[in-house]
Formats: sequence, C-alpha cells, structure tokens
Amino acid sequence: MQLLLKLETISFSYRNPLFLTSSPSLFLPPPTSIYGLLAALLGKGNNDIRENRKIIRKEVQEKIKKLEIYFPDIKTDRFEFGILRWNADKSKWKKNWTTIVTQSYIFHFTFFVKIECEDSFGKILEEKIKKSESIFTPYLGSSENLIKSISLVDEKEIDISNFYKLKEIDEVEVKKGEIITVLQLPFGYDENGVWQMKKFVITR
Repeated sequence: MQLLLKLETISFSYRNPLFLTSSPSLFLPPPTSIYGLLAALLGKGNNDIRENRKIIRKEVQEKIKKLEIYFPDIKTDRFEFGILRWNADKSKWKKNWTTIVTQSYIFHFTFFVKIECEDSFGKILEEKIKKSESIFTPYLGSSENLIKSISLVDEKEIDISNFYKLKEIDEVEVKKGEIITVLQLPFGYDENGVWQMKKFVITR
C-alpha cells in the first residue's frame, strides 16, 4: 500500500544528531523523525528514549518498505539566533562555562512524505489521519516542533516529480566537477535502539 502525506508546520528546527555538545540545525526532518511522528499517531511508544526507539523500529520502521521525503522549495522564511548553553563538562571548559549556540528556525514549511507499507499498517494509519486522531501529541524531532496539519494527498492531484527530494547518496549520479551537499542522517534504528546512519543529498 502507498500513501502520500502532506505535512504543514508553523516553525521548527532539527538538531543534527551527530553533534551532542552543540546544535547545528537542519531544515528538514531525517527519516527517523517521520517514524516517530507516525508512531505518535498510532500510539506506539513510551517515555524511555532507548526503549521507545526499539518500539518504533518494530511497530513502524519494519512495517514501512520505502519512505521518501519531498519538498516544493528550499526557500522559506527563517531566522537565526544565538542561545546560551550550559557546558556540562567543566573540566574541558575551565573559564567558559557557557557556550553560544546558533540555531535556525523556519516558518511556514510544507513537505510531503511518500511511504510504501504493509496494507494492514497503511489502513490503520490512513484512518487515523482522516479522522485527525493521534494518541500522543505529534511532533518532529523535538516537542517544540509541532505539526500544524497532516493530510492525505492523491498523487493525481499533485505532481511531486519536480520537487526537491532527500536521496541516499548511492542513488544519485554525480557529474564530474559537480558540487553537492552531503548530509549524514539517521535513517532508522537497530535492534538496540541505536541510530543507523546513511549519507543523503538534496536533489531534484
């Protein structure tokens, strides 16, 4: 079964998970954020982070055969700001106990998620979205990145073929001399709830 989801957000920022002591931010969600969002709609998960990831792997990730993220335009309303972050390890920061971290917040962002999944899983998810039901509060990446709306879209009504797409690096043919931006993002969880990483690029 295939579903095309349209997600609208008011504002958000995604911390790059490779950086634990600073907050470089991404302007689109990695696949793991989408898995977490779908888990919230279906009521799968708990408050323990590591156990929650194991549940998401079993109840969501393993039931989705293919997940693709599309977005119409990279240009969007955004602003950057600095926040003061307390340094936990004082031995490394003898005088500077705080650090300025820059984050970028983005407003009015719309993107699309295309999934190919098991029929039984897809039908339950489809029903939840149509009825606007969610067991947990749906968000992306962190609890401050709330979703404005989630809806199902008929592929006949909107052409996503010309949209930007998050693609795995081995799917992309790079021409000689071409410069591309490579993002290393979590695409899923292993059986222990640890991130699995892959390299992605943004391309049409």
